[in-house]
Amino acid sequence: MAVDSEFADDTTLYVFVEKENLLDLQQAATDFCDASRSLINWEKSMGFWVASSSPPQDVPTQGFIWVPWGITVRYLGCHVGLDLSEEDMVTPLLLLVRNKLLYWDSCGKLINKLICLY
Repeated sequence: MAVDSEFADDTTLYVFVEKENLLDLQQAATDFCDASRSLINWEKSMGFWVASSSPPQDVPTQGFIWVPWGITVRYLGCHVGLDLSEEDMVTPLLLLVRNKLLYWDSCGKLINKLICLY
């Protein structure tokens, strides 16, 4: 049904475009919250509907929004959006990490050998 990646309290889920998968995902989230006594802030949650069809209107969203085409959002420091290329989304983050590594490196030689200068 889904694959995910996590960082701290941010989770990314990739779900095949089917109404049943969305309902299963909502049930899994509910079960997780019930078992762990955690809460999901659905008003801060969003998704990208990557399909030629529109998202199903009869699935309750609890405040969750679908990000429309042409809008970008920030996720883990990257701007992501349906109309952005991978380069547009990732390059600024790579440059930021590279610059931070160079700043943190006290001698400047080790890091330059380990990372590709972008």
